[in-house]
Amino acid sequence: MNPQFETPPESCSCSHLVALTSSGSIDELNDRFIDILKAFSSSNSVEICEDPERFSNSENAFLFKVDLKCGQSIGFEVVGVDLNLSELTLKELADVYINMHHSLERSITDNLTGLFNRQHLNDKMHRVLLGENIDARKQKKARIILLFDIDHFKKVNDTFGHIYGDEVILRVAQIAREQFRTEDWIFRYGGEEFLVILQDIELTEAKAVIERFREAIEQLAFPTVGQITISLGYSRLDYSELEARNIERADKALYFAKQHGRNQAHCYEDLISDGLLTEPTPIEDDIELF
Repeated sequence: MNPQFETPPESCSCSHLVALTSSGSIDELNDRFIDILKAFSSSNSVEICEDPERFSNSENAFLFKVDLKCGQSIGFEVVGVDLNLSELTLKELADVYINMHHSLERSITDNLTGLFNRQHLNDKMHRVLLGENIDARKQKKARIILLFDIDHFKKVNDTFGHIYGDEVILRVAQIAREQFRTEDWIFRYGGEEFLVILQDIELTEAKAVIERFREAIEQLAFPTVGQITISLGYSRLDYSELEARNIERADKALYFAKQHGRNQAHCYEDLISDGLLTEPTPIEDDIELF
């Protein structure tokens, strides 16, 4: 809905525009945009969400939504207040924000697939684990880290060439976008390997989602390459652990899947519980980290 605009005591200042255009990252851009919205409202209640459909969009709320190049959306909601901004000023701010977001987005996406890249994964994990995520309402929420890669991908490149290999990677990325939710983060981790962070989900529910994705890839048929499959490993995100340790658990489950036949998904916690993997000792952890 549209907010009830009033004539502001002063229009958006150059300092606000400079703050947006000098942002060095998307997280910084979002923080600054939220500060501006707060400055022109009578409330500090500004929420950010990577799934804008979840917003209430009630009559006393203003929702600002941006569609991202990676196929996701982001939204800001000012609840319970009217923005003290003219429509022209709000449009100025929105245009600057969108242009800056799209510019910064190019630096965090993979050129081939349009998915988030490895560097952005590092930034996301850093903020999540340190509790600096802007969406403070959802801190410590249940998250699952999923690692998967394309089985026998080197053989695809060696047999058919890199053009067909790129086609396989693109199609897998497309299916991942279709199978996972808007709020889930999908990264190209490197080469034929991908990482997904599933939001607000427990292991039992994630198992069905991940298996459905594996089956969707298995059903793909390329005219030249033929059938491809993927192997997957996943684990619950542990906020008390470092980024490397969180990813390592999913990676160990992925390695187990590849060593035991491929085209299968395994949960790290289940493998530990069943005695198929053992938790590293603290000494082993120290050696590995240093």
